[in-house]
Amino acid sequence: MEELQKFIVSHVDDGDSFDGQFIKPNGSRSKTVTIRLIGVDTPESDQARYKELSQLTRKTLLGRVIEVKVVSKDVYGRFLAEVFVKQGKERISYNDMLEAKGFVYIRGQHHRPKWDY
Repeated sequence: MEELQKFIVSHVDDGDSFDGQFIKPNGSRSKTVTIRLIGVDTPESDQARYKELSQLTRKTLLGRVIEVKVVSKDVYGRFLAEVFVKQGKERISYNDMLEAKGFVYIRGQHHRPKWDY
């Protein structure tokens, strides 16, 4: 499960999770699934910076084809993944970008969210 897969984002739930479909090599799409950024825990709706971060994630991901590296699934059935976006000619980790901007709370020594059992 750790290879890069193309994914189209159809809905952003909040700053660290979104819905969409995997794009298969033949161009067909999977059923709609939820991706959860691994190692990233953004503010909840009642916390400071929630709107700012949710808007950033919408602006960056919504409607775009991105690449994801699925690591596992959580207890809620969401795919835990590192997400990559194109910035110019470079591919960057959106997870790392959020961490560098100071918008996230990193949990655990190996950047694993507390809910990844």
